[in-house]
Amino acid sequence: MKDRLYKFTNNLLHLISNETVQNNLKKINLVFSFFCLLFIFKTLLEVGNQDSINFVFSLNEIIAILVFYITTGTLWSKFLISNYGGNFVDYFFNWSYSKIGKYIPSGFITISVRMNQTFPKNKNSKKLIFGLLEEQFLIPLIGIPSLILCLFFENDLQIYLVFISSLLVIFLLVKYIYSSTKTEFISMSNQSLLFLFNQIYPLFMYYIIAFNLNYENPLQISIMYLLATYIGLFFIGVPAGIGIREAVFLSVGNLAFDDIYLFNFLIKIRILLIFTDVIFGLFGLAKTYSKKN
Repeated sequence: MKDRLYKFTNNLLHLISNETVQNNLKKINLVFSFFCLLFIFKTLLEVGNQDSINFVFSLNEIIAILVFYITTGTLWSKFLISNYGGNFVDYFFNWSYSKIGKYIPSGFITISVRMNQTFPKNKNSKKLIFGLLEEQFLIPLIGIPSLILCLFFENDLQIYLVFISSLLVIFLLVKYIYSSTKTEFISMSNQSLLFLFNQIYPLFMYYIIAFNLNYENPLQISIMYLLATYIGLFFIGVPAGIGIREAVFLSVGNLAFDDIYLFNFLIKIRILLIFTDVIFGLFGLAKTYSKKN
């Protein structure tokens, strides 16, 4: 049983990381993203004459996003230290530098920045590639089932209990699968507390933004947006999931809310995320080039 599970997992990872498969997926996803952007633009025109968009940003929103970025970069840096040894600060600033690459189609810049760094041990690129695949797919694979379950509940306490309990069950199942297979790298999930924090915290972060917009049901909106974010991560090659994430959110959300109600939330989050990506990217870029010089 363990050998078959290992063989299946290994074949799946090789298929996903295959260059031809990746290139074909990127082309398909970029076309799909284009049509999603048309859908969003059409929706925006329809609601354009209604209430104005709220562009007021609060300090607690900025702090919440900064905490998320710092912990996400820390998780990636600790993954590299576990597999290669080396310096945490160098890994963190390299990760920060790669945030700029999110907005370049195909994700080539992000991957090349991560690959173009010095490791103290003999470099095994497979470990880095598997880490990138985990960063892209593992968190959404664990989070999506829990978020879908949450859509069937309206009470906030029930949503929290369902989300956290189902998340823990799925996480433990993933840990068991890893322990049953002969993986060639130390998984991000080995940093259990940090990994789980990065699963749960985004819901809190989006809740703050929705709450500041005076929404009556900020938790439900946050659940929908986090679900849309995770689904968007499967469309590799689309810069920062632009178009996909918003289209999924609008499609799910407009079953319960007005479009203008959702656009306030969408635009505010995108501005905050782009601003934070640029800030971290510039710090990482400055650190990388100062070290080279």
